[in-house]
Amino acid sequence: MLSTNRSTSDGDATLAETTPLSRNYAWADVTPATAVVETVADAIDLDPIDLDPLHDAVDTDALNRVIEPDQPDTPGSLRVSFSYHDFFVVVRQTGRITLYDIDE
Repeated sequence: MLSTNRSTSDGDATLAETTPLSRNYAWADVTPATAVVETVADAIDLDPIDLDPLHDAVDTDALNRVIEPDQPDTPGSLRVSFSYHDFFVVVRQTGRITLYDIDE
């Protein structure tokens, strides 16, 4: 289930006026690309296989390489953002994925 994130960083606060949806992941358990698809599917109540391919929005191999920390238990502060299924998606090395509704 998605959680409501009522506290945004200054950099993210300008991305959307509504409260974003966030979910935390452990990159040791799931790849960032898979986590994005699961999060978006949950947000719009669709099966992940019914979504457009994520690789149409972002290079999924690059996303996984950049976001997964080089050493487990030492996540960095890097983040990657892109648009996918009417959401502005922010994926952080910390394991947090945040979806901002583009339509609102």
